Amino acid sequence: MFMAKLSKDNKSTWIIIAFIFFTVAMALFSELYQTPFVLLNNQNIYQNPLSPTYLDKVNHLTIKNNVETVELALKQISPESNEKEWWITAPKYLPANPQIVEEIISGFKNFKISKILGLDTINKANFSLDKPALQIILSNELQKSITISFGIVNSIDNSTYITISNQRYVFQIKNCSPFTSLGLGNLPDSRLFPMNYQQISAVNITHKKIEKASDGDDISENSSIAISKDQPSNSWINDKGEKLSTTKVNIFLTGLLSLKGHLILDKKSHNIQRIINKYLDDPQITIELTNKQNTITRYYISAPIRENFTEFKNLTNNVIVKAANREHPIITSLEVISLLKNEEKKLLLL
Repeated sequence: MFMAKLSKDNKSTWIIIAFIFFTVAMALFSELYQTPFVLLNNQNIYQNPLSPTYLDKVNHLTIKNNVETVELALKQISPESNEKEWWITAPKYLPANPQIVEEIISGFKNFKISKILGLDTINKANFSLDKPALQIILSNELQKSITISFGIVNSIDNSTYITISNQRYVFQIKNCSPFTSLGLGNLPDSRLFPMNYQQISAVNITHKKIEKASDGDDISENSSIAISKDQPSNSWINDKGEKLSTTKVNIFLTGLLSLKGHLILDKKSHNIQRIINKYLDDPQITIELTNKQNTITRYYISAPIRENFTEFKNLTNNVIVKAANREHPIITSLEVISLLKNEEKKLLLL
């Protein structure tokens, strides 16, 4: 009787153990096949999967989204110079905004991996990586390419899920801000004076002033300011050799180099070219920026536009700005002239 009861109790115990084992197994099975599987057995992979050495040598970018494909390439500025700058090569040929490109490369260098998932059909579908909203293809000097595909963005913490062509995982990265709004709209360099502040050694600005004579004819007078960096003292001086406030010069140059336009005239009809020639053949302001290699770049600012572009609306009372070393002029607000004059006055106050 006692042995029969003990045998019955043992059966109950084994049934309970078997039930618990079955429940745990089913939970693991469900976790494995119905939700993303987190790989915890390889801690090294939580480091940035993109090599900084590789990123430093990237010289070509292809950016694909649901609307367009944009290609960028790092090109030598001139045969005489070793300096390079980024250009958009397709679908248009335009100078690229170096700050945006730097943010892209830095964004890759600063990848923060918060979760690693297995690369399988379920995970790719769960995070829209089977039809990525964005792909960026990196190429370096050795023609080695890597494709980074971006899936859905978590609006709560601004994280996103990515795949990398030479990796067998799905990565959740913490900050995707540098990549969320890339496109032809913000990649062109719309700066009016695309130079590096640290490279400038002299500035010469000439204003053309038109006045009416007593007989009604126009009289043209030029006024100019010139500042340069005195090499022995490394101080800024004016054309009289008087020392200028370094702080004021820094503020002036920072403001000057930050000015941007709102329309790049890369497509020029006969009418547009006629207007460009008319206004830039006799510019209102000429700015010469000299770099440390004593190379002078000239920029021309037109008088206010007083006629209509048939191709564009509301461009009257804007001005045209053209760099001598760049193909396409830029349209910007007339306020640039007023801002420039005001900053010049502040600069010259000793």
